[in-house]
Amino acid sequence: MQARDTKVIAGIAANFKGATVFTFGGVDYKATEIQKLLQSRIDAASATDSAKAKWLTASAAETEATKESESVRLALKSHLITTYGKKSQIVADFGFTPKTRQTTAETTAAAVVKREATREARGTVGKKAKLKIKGAVAPVTAAEPTVPATVLGAAPKAATSS
Repeated sequence: MQARDTKVIAGIAANFKGATVFTFGGVDYKATEIQKLLQSRIDAASATDSAKAKWLTASAAETEATKESESVRLALKSHLITTYGKKSQIVADFGFTPKTRQTTAETTAAAVVKREATREARGTVGKKAKLKIKGAVAPVTAAEPTVPATVLGAAPKAATSS
Protein backbone atom coordinates (compact mmCIF):
# COMPACT_ATOMS: atom_id res chain seq x y z
CA MET A 1 0.00 0.00 0.00
CA GLN A 2 2.80 2.42 0.90
CA ALA A 3 4.70 1.68 -2.31
CA ARG A 4 1.53 2.06 -4.36
CA ASP A 5 0.68 5.41 -2.70
CA THR A 6 4.26 6.63 -3.23
CA LYS A 7 3.93 5.87 -6.96
CA VAL A 8 0.61 7.75 -7.12
CA ILE A 9 2.18 10.78 -5.43
CA ALA A 10 5.11 10.67 -7.89
CA GLY A 11 2.68 10.31 -10.81
CA ILE A 12 0.71 13.35 -9.72
CA ALA A 13 3.91 15.37 -9.29
CA ALA A 14 5.15 14.38 -12.75
CA ASN A 15 1.92 14.79 -14.70
CA PHE A 16 -0.32 17.32 -12.94
CA LYS A 17 1.57 20.47 -12.06
CA GLY A 18 -0.14 23.56 -10.86
CA ALA A 19 -3.71 23.84 -9.70
CA THR A 20 -5.20 20.79 -11.40
CA VAL A 21 -8.55 19.91 -9.80
CA PHE A 22 -10.17 16.48 -9.71
CA THR A 23 -13.82 15.92 -8.78
CA PHE A 24 -14.69 12.63 -7.07
CA GLY A 25 -18.19 12.00 -5.73
CA GLY A 26 -19.08 15.67 -5.99
CA VAL A 27 -16.01 16.77 -4.00
CA ASP A 28 -13.22 18.80 -5.58
CA TYR A 29 -9.62 17.82 -4.80
CA LYS A 30 -6.52 19.72 -5.91
CA ALA A 31 -3.60 17.59 -7.00
CA THR A 32 -1.57 18.81 -4.01
CA GLU A 33 -4.40 17.86 -1.63
CA ILE A 34 -4.43 14.31 -3.01
CA GLN A 35 -0.66 14.12 -2.52
CA LYS A 36 -0.96 15.31 1.09
CA LEU A 37 -3.81 12.86 1.78
CA LEU A 38 -1.85 9.90 0.44
CA GLN A 39 1.32 11.02 2.25
CA SER A 40 -0.60 11.18 5.55
CA ARG A 41 -1.72 7.58 5.01
CA ILE A 42 1.88 6.52 4.30
CA ASP A 43 3.04 8.26 7.50
CA ALA A 44 0.28 6.63 9.59
CA ALA A 45 1.13 3.18 8.19
CA SER A 46 4.83 3.71 8.94
CA ALA A 47 4.01 4.70 12.51
CA THR A 48 1.84 1.59 12.87
CA ASP A 49 4.58 -0.67 11.50
CA SER A 50 7.12 0.85 13.88
CA ALA A 51 4.79 0.45 16.88
CA LYS A 52 3.99 -3.14 15.89
CA ALA A 53 7.69 -4.02 15.64
CA LYS A 54 8.34 -2.52 19.09
CA TRP A 55 5.36 -4.40 20.52
CA LEU A 56 6.48 -7.71 19.02
CA THR A 57 9.98 -7.23 20.43
CA ALA A 58 8.62 -6.36 23.88
CA SER A 59 6.19 -9.28 23.77
CA ALA A 60 8.97 -11.74 22.90
CA ALA A 61 11.10 -10.37 25.74
CA GLU A 62 8.19 -10.74 28.18
CA THR A 63 7.56 -14.33 27.08
CA GLU A 64 11.21 -15.24 27.60
CA ALA A 65 11.34 -13.56 31.00
CA THR A 66 8.11 -15.28 32.03
CA LYS A 67 9.42 -18.75 31.15
CA GLU A 68 12.48 -18.46 33.36
CA SER A 69 10.88 -16.56 36.24
CA GLU A 70 7.83 -18.85 36.40
CA SER A 71 9.98 -21.95 36.65
CA VAL A 72 12.00 -20.36 39.47
CA ARG A 73 8.81 -19.24 41.25
CA LEU A 74 7.35 -22.76 41.07
CA ALA A 75 10.60 -24.26 42.34
CA LEU A 76 10.61 -21.79 45.24
CA LYS A 77 7.00 -22.67 46.07
CA SER A 78 7.82 -26.37 46.04
CA HIS A 79 10.86 -25.81 48.25
CA LEU A 80 8.93 -23.74 50.77
CA ILE A 81 6.05 -26.21 50.98
CA THR A 82 8.46 -29.13 51.34
CA THR A 83 10.51 -27.34 53.99
CA TYR A 84 7.79 -25.62 56.05
CA GLY A 85 4.51 -27.37 55.10
CA LYS A 86 1.47 -26.18 53.15
CA LYS A 87 -0.17 -24.36 56.03
CA SER A 88 2.96 -22.63 57.35
CA GLN A 89 2.90 -18.87 57.94
CA ILE A 90 6.19 -18.57 56.05
CA VAL A 91 4.61 -20.15 52.97
CA ALA A 92 1.61 -17.81 53.36
CA ASP A 93 3.96 -14.80 53.55
CA PHE A 94 5.07 -15.61 50.01
CA GLY A 95 1.46 -15.71 48.83
CA PHE A 96 1.41 -19.47 48.39
CA THR A 97 -1.82 -20.24 50.21
CA PRO A 98 -3.23 -23.75 50.17
CA LYS A 99 -6.33 -24.32 48.11
CA THR A 100 -9.38 -24.77 50.28
CA ARG A 101 -12.23 -27.04 49.37
CA GLN A 102 -15.52 -25.19 49.21
CA THR A 103 -17.88 -28.17 48.95
CA THR A 104 -20.04 -29.21 51.85
CA ALA A 105 -21.01 -32.73 52.88
CA GLU A 106 -24.48 -32.17 51.40
CA THR A 107 -23.01 -31.12 48.04
CA THR A 108 -20.77 -34.18 47.94
CA ALA A 109 -23.66 -36.49 48.84
CA ALA A 110 -25.84 -34.94 46.14
CA ALA A 111 -23.02 -35.40 43.60
CA VAL A 112 -22.70 -39.10 44.50
CA VAL A 113 -26.44 -39.65 44.08
CA LYS A 114 -26.43 -37.80 40.76
CA ARG A 115 -23.42 -39.80 39.51
CA GLU A 116 -25.08 -43.12 40.39
CA ALA A 117 -28.31 -42.05 38.67
CA THR A 118 -26.36 -41.08 35.55
CA ARG A 119 -24.51 -44.42 35.47
CA GLU A 120 -27.82 -46.26 35.86
CA ALA A 121 -29.47 -44.22 33.09
CA ARG A 122 -26.56 -44.76 30.69
CA GLY A 123 -26.04 -48.37 31.66
CA THR A 124 -22.36 -47.79 32.42
CA VAL A 125 -20.48 -50.14 34.69
CA GLY A 126 -17.00 -50.35 36.18
CA LYS A 127 -14.06 -52.58 35.17
CA LYS A 128 -15.01 -55.56 37.33
CA ALA A 129 -18.64 -55.52 36.18
CA LYS A 130 -17.50 -55.33 32.55
CA LEU A 131 -15.39 -58.47 33.03
CA LYS A 132 -18.50 -60.40 34.04
CA ILE A 133 -20.31 -59.52 30.81
CA LYS A 134 -19.77 -62.13 28.11
CA GLY A 135 -21.14 -62.12 24.60
CA ALA A 136 -23.32 -64.96 23.28
CA VAL A 137 -21.86 -66.84 20.33
CA ALA A 138 -24.06 -68.96 18.06
CA PRO A 139 -22.87 -72.59 17.86
CA VAL A 140 -21.18 -73.61 14.63
CA THR A 141 -22.95 -76.42 12.78
CA ALA A 142 -21.37 -78.90 10.37
CA ALA A 143 -23.87 -77.90 7.66
CA GLU A 144 -22.12 -74.64 6.95
CA PRO A 145 -20.11 -74.74 3.70
CA THR A 146 -16.38 -74.28 3.84
CA VAL A 147 -14.54 -71.97 1.49
CA PRO A 148 -12.35 -73.77 -1.08
CA ALA A 149 -8.70 -72.70 -1.38
CA THR A 150 -9.17 -71.61 -5.00
CA VAL A 151 -11.68 -68.98 -3.93
CA LEU A 152 -9.13 -67.44 -1.62
CA GLY A 153 -6.68 -66.95 -4.50
CA ALA A 154 -4.63 -70.14 -4.25
CA ALA A 155 -3.71 -71.57 -7.62
CA PRO A 156 -4.77 -75.18 -8.31
CA LYS A 157 -1.97 -77.75 -8.10
CA ALA A 158 -0.66 -78.93 -11.42
CA ALA A 159 -0.40 -82.68 -12.03
CA THR A 160 3.14 -83.89 -12.16
CA SER A 161 4.28 -86.93 -14.10
CA SER A 162 7.27 -89.07 -13.17
